[in-house]
Amino acid sequence: MEHPHGGNNAEPPGLLEVGQGSQIRRIPTNPALRKPDNTFAVDDREKAECLADGIEQQCSNNTIHDATHSHRIEEEVRTKIALEPQDDLAPSP
Repeated sequence: MEHPHGGNNAEPPGLLEVGQGSQIRRIPTNPALRKPDNTFAVDDREKAECLADGIEQQCSNNTIHDATHSHRIEEEVRTKIALEPQDDLAPSP
């Protein structure tokens, strides 16, 4: 999109508003919030619920546990801890 004063506008698309003096300014828009049933949150209560659910999900413990993956990572850590440290840095002059 061409910027009103020339040049290229790298900002994401949004709503345009005409202000005083016929200045055009961009009002950024946010993506729509979706509820767990994949419908859009319409009113403020539904939007607040979606935001709260998202924060709760990010802050909660991961309930998915892959024992094989965890074991492989633990073994890799044990192996690296048991190795002698490598002194591959050249001495400073």
